[in-house]
Amino acid sequence: MLVLAVGCILTPGEYEILKANILDTDKDGYVEDIYGGLDCDDEDRFVNPGMEETWYNGVDDDCLPTTVDDDQDGDGWNVDEDCDDRDPLANPDQEEHWYDGVDQDCDGADDFDQDGDGVVLDEDCDDENAAVFPSATETCNELDDDCDDAVDEDAEDAQVWYLDEDGDGWGGDTSQVACDAPADHVAQTGDCDDDEVLAAPDLEESCNDGIDNDCDGTSSGCALEGELSLLELGWTLTDPGAGQLGWDLAAGDLDGDETLDVASTALDDEVVHLWYGVTGARSTSDLTLAGNGRAVVIEDLDRDGLDDLAFTTDDGVMIYSSPCCSSSVYLPLDVDADTIAIGFGLSGAGPYPGLLVGRPDSLSIYPGSESGAFSSSAASVITSTDNLNIGLRVTGWQPDGSVASIASGRNSSDEGGTGSGAVYIFDSPHESDRTQDDADLVLTGSPGSGAGVGLVSGDTNNDGYQDLLIGAPGDSSAGTNAGAVFILLEKPTGDESLVNAPVELVGEPASLLGVAIAMPQDLDGDGIVDVAATAPFYDSSSYTGAVMVFYGPLSGVVEPDAILVGEAGSQTGLGGVQVQNHLLVSTMMGGSMLIGMNLDTL
Repeated sequence: MLVLAVGCILTPGEYEILKANILDTDKDGYVEDIYGGLDCDDEDRFVNPGMEETWYNGVDDDCLPTTVDDDQDGDGWNVDEDCDDRDPLANPDQEEHWYDGVDQDCDGADDFDQDGDGVVLDEDCDDENAAVFPSATETCNELDDDCDDAVDEDAEDAQVWYLDEDGDGWGGDTSQVACDAPADHVAQTGDCDDDEVLAAPDLEESCNDGIDNDCDGTSSGCALEGELSLLELGWTLTDPGAGQLGWDLAAGDLDGDETLDVASTALDDEVVHLWYGVTGARSTSDLTLAGNGRAVVIEDLDRDGLDDLAFTTDDGVMIYSSPCCSSSVYLPLDVDADTIAIGFGLSGAGPYPGLLVGRPDSLSIYPGSESGAFSSSAASVITSTDNLNIGLRVTGWQPDGSVASIASGRNSSDEGGTGSGAVYIFDSPHESDRTQDDADLVLTGSPGSGAGVGLVSGDTNNDGYQDLLIGAPGDSSAGTNAGAVFILLEKPTGDESLVNAPVELVGEPASLLGVAIAMPQDLDGDGIVDVAATAPFYDSSSYTGAVMVFYGPLSGVVEPDAILVGEAGSQTGLGGVQVQNHLLVSTMMGGSMLIGMNLDTL
């Protein structure tokens, strides 16, 4: 309360001055707001509305609520949070305006690096994408990540794509790296044959088509096993009235149309029957040629790239050149010929097919020539010393790829004991007459085995050299008269017993395995050589007969994997067996016929 002495009369102005002097503690001319003044600190004469604000001293110098001491620009952000407290348009609430040199939003970022990738606008090809700058890693995103004016080149996450030439969805070995699949390329590899649409890792194996369908490293895996019916699996070739059709048989391509042609002798009729373009059952032959019904071969004898036909007659051998059967050459003999075979390299001058003609008492040799011509007389003759079957079975054999040998089977030989049979080996040159005693090597069976009835040469172990396969139907090592096929993988250094052969294919008891042997070939399409041989007395009680199939690789004693049986009474396989893209086997009784089977059935 302000008390004034009585008697003192003041004017209103004087009163206000007096009151101010009394109420203005700091004497700065301003009183506190409680007295209706504007002084926000009446104890500090430097704090009043008349003062100019001094920023950031912790004092409200001008006592104005609009001038917060730590917010000079009045934008609501104190100096500790405001990157420019003199610019109300620069604070964390503001939106950045790029490339004006002002940090409007106070984030501390370079105003010329909008995406914050550390590269300024002048050097960054896309300053709105932090993943794009000159040293960035290129990725598959259709952007120029590294600012080199190329898109997705050498991208880190680019994929390997594999060329799929056959369009089966699987690539082979050829590949390229790219973000997207180039034309004819796929993501998955593993195609073992990129030229074959039927070969891919996700396919199932097809039997014996020669293709590794499922890319497991083999082209089969589905071979037949056990005892099976030939007639149910295959088809027949017959001719009305043919007597003892199938005494011998051969197959090839006689007219150059790349289809199977089959020739078979009919012993009773003394003819050769021909079927052209065989793909299934036939009831009549296409051509019949007169001979003696004993032996026939198909081979490219004149070196023109086409198979020729040769067969025995009553007094010689008839050769028909391809396309059969327009022109012929006749090789005369003085007696019936029983067998005929081809031996490569018999000229001693090169791998030209020579002709071997066997008779009961001798073996005539007609060496081949580069031109394919045959002389009308034999170059040499090998005769037996006792007039017994020196030429029952004959074949050429080149065990080491150089020396051209002749192998002649004689099942009646007693060289290894009574009825052992034997095979006589005669090495080149073949220019002089010889006798069986001149043989360079004699291979004998065990007593009673009759070795030499079946006789072929071929490569069974894929070493590039011919092996010799010898049938011994009477061999009893696997049971009485089970029969066997012995395989010699190399030429012995001296006379040898067949019991020492490294491979022995054995039959069932009383089946007489080894009467006829097919040229070794890959029968089941797995790329490994197999052997088929006949056992004409299999199931001897009904004279059924069978072809026994042995799948390679072959070593030691081998039992048959599949037994293909004929009908009761047919003695299947007695006349022979051939493999020429098809398995062909003869039947001799109960209706003479040939039974054929496509190899893909095996």
